[in-house]
Amino acid sequence: MRQNHKLPYQHPTEQSTWIFPAVIGIVGLVGLVIISRYNFLLFHSFAELFSIAVAWALFFLVWNTRYITDADSLVFVGIAYFFIGIVDLLHTLAYKGMGVFSTHWGANLPTQLWILARYMESVSFLMLPLLFRRKIQPVLLFGCWTGATMLLLGTIFFWQVFPDCYMEGVGLTRFKIFSEYAICMLLGSAYRLLYMKKGMLDPLVFRLLALSIAMTICAELAFTFYVSVYDFSNLLGHYFKIISFYLLYIALVHSGLTRPYQVLFKSLKDSENKYQNAYAQTEKMVRERTRELERSNDELAQFAYVASHDLQEPLRAIVGFLQLLESRYTGQLDEKGRQYIKRSVNAGHRMQSLIQDLLALSRINTKDNPFESMDLNDVVTMVLNRLEKQIQEKAGIITADRLPNLEADATQIHTLFQNLISNALKYNERSEPAISIGCKEQENDYCFFIKDNGIGIESKFYERIFVVFQRLHSRQEYSGTGVGLTLCKKIVERHGGYIWVESEKDHGSTFFFTLPKERIKK
Repeated sequence: MRQNHKLPYQHPTEQSTWIFPAVIGIVGLVGLVIISRYNFLLFHSFAELFSIAVAWALFFLVWNTRYITDADSLVFVGIAYFFIGIVDLLHTLAYKGMGVFSTHWGANLPTQLWILARYMESVSFLMLPLLFRRKIQPVLLFGCWTGATMLLLGTIFFWQVFPDCYMEGVGLTRFKIFSEYAICMLLGSAYRLLYMKKGMLDPLVFRLLALSIAMTICAELAFTFYVSVYDFSNLLGHYFKIISFYLLYIALVHSGLTRPYQVLFKSLKDSENKYQNAYAQTEKMVRERTRELERSNDELAQFAYVASHDLQEPLRAIVGFLQLLESRYTGQLDEKGRQYIKRSVNAGHRMQSLIQDLLALSRINTKDNPFESMDLNDVVTMVLNRLEKQIQEKAGIITADRLPNLEADATQIHTLFQNLISNALKYNERSEPAISIGCKEQENDYCFFIKDNGIGIESKFYERIFVVFQRLHSRQEYSGTGVGLTLCKKIVERHGGYIWVESEKDHGSTFFFTLPKERIKK
């Protein structure tokens, strides 16, 4: 059986989109040259119909995208060219030899219509850069152009007050010649304004529009010399007009269809590029800032480690001497003195606990132990043995499910379980505290839990309890440094997991944390 294999669609490159229009343009121009040598009237009709087709194609493009494009200035030009095309069509039909209008008009009527269309075109080009980034009302603008065009045509056909542009036997009138130069000046001014605001246009579109304006100026200059409507300068002027409209077609119609974001949505494209550059700069700044923060964090952690380590020895000496003072000289002190000594010893012990916790917290990032395979059941057994006195004092009942083997930092995992279990015992006012330790296997990790029936935690404190030095109770109620849960969070995060709590006040708490099945490389 024969199978048809459909090739995948490939978006045309920018170069390939130019080949067909360029070939068509060259072939069409050569064809018009050949036609002009045999029948000037037919050449003129084809030349004008081409420009009319381009004008109306531009109008239909911008009119059908008027509600989504951000290039309102092009909408203005597109609407203008619709009416320029109408006047050019009347010029074509009125041309000498067409026989559509009465012969008493002669060559003056098509010349008047030509001048009118070129004034409309030059003014439109002049307005184009002035309307950049301005909002317009397309329907209202269309109505204004309709009224203006009808009035201007009325000056030719009905009131006949439009100045003569061609006189039989004499040729071009002074008004016509003056108008051609005036139109050239308007187009030159339009180019100047366009150049000043070229940054608001796609570079290719700007160059093509500039060339189109230049060709139109050449056409107008050529039209200042002919005496007969069939003269060579008239023919040359139409060639320039054809090239001008062809460039206009490539700049706006063809590019508007093949590269809409560069033509119809230039502001959107510029904003996209602007924000992409801003994002890239921000990303670079974030990376640099992150490196600085990491470096500062490492230095701070190293400082905390050194400070905590170096503070232990003098503090140990202070507490030792206070205890010695308490044991040997208590009898020589009054009750107030004994209370001072006792408070000093307790404060020294609290300071020792705090320094030890800070040292443990700093070691998470500065004194990493290598990961090793371990049986978490052995870890829990060791932790429970250490806490045996506390468990007996509280009459606690602890049950533990079978736990898996993992690769982890043994010292930190011991600290993690010890802190969570000791907290479950500490924050429990029941006569028989009940603690459950378990694990649930998930796709990529294990989810461990330590559940108690203690005093519970209000939901508004779920995040706060993991912040260093944050306490929900006074030291008189429950002892502690406010570092333990922060230490647990750092340990879990270093192993690539997460920790959170689910609790209800007076109904116990459940602390969950995950540890990946596979070893996490730092």
